[in-house]
Amino acid sequence: MSSLSESSVLAGASGATADPGYVVDQSIRFNNDDSAYLSRSQPTTTTTNKLFTISFWIKRSVGTVAVVWCGHLNNSNYNWMGFNNDDTFFTQFYSGGSNIFVQTTTRKFRDPAAWYHIVYIYDSAEAISSERSRLYVNGERTDLAQYTSNTLYPSQNGSTYWIYTGVTNYIGLKPHTTVYSDFSVAELAMFQDQEYGPENFGETKTGTDIWVPKDGIADLNFGDSGFYIKGEDSSDLGNDSGTANSGNGYDFTASGLAANDQITDSPTNNFAVLNSIDKGGNTTLANGDLEFQSSSDGGVRSTVFFNAAKYYIEAIVGTFGSGFSFGIANIDRSLTADSGEDLADFYGWYINPLQNWIASGSNPWNTGSNSNSGSLHVMQMAVDATDADSIKLYAGINNTYYNSSGGTDGNPSSGSNPTATITGGEQWSIGFWNRNASASNIIVNFGQEGTFAGNKTAGGNSDSNGIGNFFHSVPTGFRALCTKNIGS
Repeated sequence: MSSLSESSVLAGASGATADPGYVVDQSIRFNNDDSAYLSRSQPTTTTTNKLFTISFWIKRSVGTVAVVWCGHLNNSNYNWMGFNNDDTFFTQFYSGGSNIFVQTTTRKFRDPAAWYHIVYIYDSAEAISSERSRLYVNGERTDLAQYTSNTLYPSQNGSTYWIYTGVTNYIGLKPHTTVYSDFSVAELAMFQDQEYGPENFGETKTGTDIWVPKDGIADLNFGDSGFYIKGEDSSDLGNDSGTANSGNGYDFTASGLAANDQITDSPTNNFAVLNSIDKGGNTTLANGDLEFQSSSDGGVRSTVFFNAAKYYIEAIVGTFGSGFSFGIANIDRSLTADSGEDLADFYGWYINPLQNWIASGSNPWNTGSNSNSGSLHVMQMAVDATDADSIKLYAGINNTYYNSSGGTDGNPSSGSNPTATITGGEQWSIGFWNRNASASNIIVNFGQEGTFAGNKTAGGNSDSNGIGNFFHSVPTGFRALCTKNIGS
C-alpha cells in the first residue's frame, strides 16, 4: 500500500518538500474520459531529428496509459513515449509498418502518490548503442530493456518521428490506436539539437534524498522546434512558455481540456489523491484520481494517512446509486465492503437516495431525509488528528456540521461537539464506499481543484497557510492535505 504519510514523503524522491526553493504552481490534468489532449503541427523549420532532450514531471494513475509525447505522421509511421498500462516507461518507433526500436523498463512506477521526474535523451550519433537513448528518473539513470524481440536501441544516426517535418505532435493521445491518457504533467519541455542532463532541471534538496525541480528551464536553448509547456494560463493550457528564449511560440491546441484541468497539485506541493492501488475491484478512478466510480460493493482510500494535524476535505455526489459512504476508515477496512451494511472501522457519512446518516463505527444515526440527491451539495470532512489516540471527526453538508447524535451544533473551529471521537491510535485515511450493484460517482477535493471537475463554481477559500481552493470556508486551524502542510 502506498501512502503520503509524513514518514513516506521524507523517505522517497517524489518531489515533495515544504521549502522547495523553485516553486511550480500548477500542473495540467489529462482525463481519459474527456478525450483530453494537446496537439500541434511540427514546425516546417525543423532541421534535424537525430538529437533532442525531453524533461517533465508526471503524477500518474497507476495501471493506465500516459502518452506524454507522440509524433504521428500516419498510422504506419510514428513515435510515442510515456507509461504503459503495465506501469513501465515505454518508447516506440514504428516506421513503414514495422517496429524500428521499442524500449521499456524492468522497473515499475507504481506509486500513485509520487511526482516522478523524467529526462529522456536521444542522440543517435553516439557510437555506443546504449548511449543513443538514455532515461533518467528523479536524477538517476534508469536501464532501458528490450521489449519482446524488438530492437532495443536506435541505429547510429537514425531519425525518428518525434521531431519530423509534417508530423503532428500530441500530448495525452496515441492517434494510431485512439488511446487517451490519465495523468498530470508539469514543466514539460523539449529541446531540439540539445543534450541536457537531469541536473539542468532538478536537484537533491539539501539534507534530504528528495529530488526537486530547479529553476532555469527558460534559459536553455530550445532549438528550432522545442517547447516549454507549463500550463500557467488556464485559458490557454497549450501555451509555449519557451517563446521568450526560443523565439518560436509553437503553441499546442487543447482538446477535451478545460480551465479546471489546471490544478495546483505540483512537484513542489504534492496533494493527496485517491489511491489507485488501494481500491476495490469494482472501483475505477478518473479526473486525476479525484473521482470515485463504482458499480457494486467496494471502496477506495486516499494516499494520505493522517498524522498529528487538522485537515479539511470536500466532496460532491455526481451520480447517486443505492448508497455510499464518505468519511475516514482505518487500514483494516475491507475494500469490498458494502457501504450501508458493513460500517465497522468507518466514521462519517452514509447517504442513500432517501436519507442521510452519520456512521460512527457501527450503526448509523439518522439525520433526516435526503434533499441533496442530484443537487451537487458539498459534503465536508474536518479531521482533528492532533491527538492520534483520540481523533475528532466533524461531518458536514453545506457548512452544517453534525454532532454524535445527529444534532446540528458541531463546530470544528471551536473543537466542540464532534460527529465522532475515535480512539485506539490506528492509521486512518479518507475513504469512499459504494453499496450494491448500482452505479455511484463522487468527486473529492483535497484542495487542488475547487470546481469538482467543472461541476461547481470554485469558492476560492484557502486554509490558514493560504493553500487550497475550497468551496466553503475552511474551519479555523484546519488545512489542505498536501506536502507543504505536512511539513516535509
